[in-house]
Amino acid sequence: MHIGGGPNDDANKAPLLASIAPHHEALGRCWAALPNKPRVELGVDAHVPGKGGRAKIDHPRSTVPDASFVACAVAVFTQIEFLPPKSGLDTTVSASLRLSPRAGG
Repeated sequence: MHIGGGPNDDANKAPLLASIAPHHEALGRCWAALPNKPRVELGVDAHVPGKGGRAKIDHPRSTVPDASFVACAVAVFTQIEFLPPKSGLDTTVSASLRLSPRAGG
């Protein structure tokens, strides 16, 4: 994760990561719909309001050029109620995730 304009320390990332974490399962369902279950790198830019709430999501990117997967992931991100950024200011976050099969499963 990268916070536009920083700082990019753990304390500033914490509320943003905490907001995304409960949605990992939903993102996993997007991944599970892909044929062959490939390892996928996924990224989006989230424009989080300073008071928190739903972010404007843009610039989705994925290592798998599957429009339905990208649309599913963006839909998940648009539903996230972000905690307020530590700065209290509108914040752009570049969030990246890696989705892949679990080891041994």
